[in-house]
Amino acid sequence: VPPVVFSGGRMVIDETQAKKFADDLFRTLDRVHDRVGDMVLVHGGDTKGIDRFAAGWAERKKIPQVVFGLDPKLGQRAGFRRNEQFLSIKPRYVIAYPGNGVLERLVEEARTRRISVVDRRGPLGTPPVAGLKAA
Repeated sequence: VPPVVFSGGRMVIDETQAKKFADDLFRTLDRVHDRVGDMVLVHGGDTKGIDRFAAGWAERKKIPQVVFGLDPKLGQRAGFRRNEQFLSIKPRYVIAYPGNGVLERLVEEARTRRISVVDRRGPLGTPPVAGLKAA
């Protein structure tokens, strides 16, 4: 079963922005699912970040999920270790939404390994609000 990695950070947005953002995210996941019908969604399981949107989408679509959580014992290295786990399973796609430098490294490394990246960190993946910040 081909894995598809989903990654993004926590964002501070209001309810209206969240609806538009979630609609975009669901459309993106639907498009990838159209290409990889038997996919398994792999994510970090952050219940306070946008992983929760992707997890909810997968639950509604009955798509299996694999969660690589952060190991608190690793401190600041935890995100990088999770990236290594994500890439070690040789995903078909990496879907990237706004995040931090750890996410940037995931995207760079995926591209280096010739893994297809669906990069939604720019204007298409970001709610159109001045001053929006990743939390």
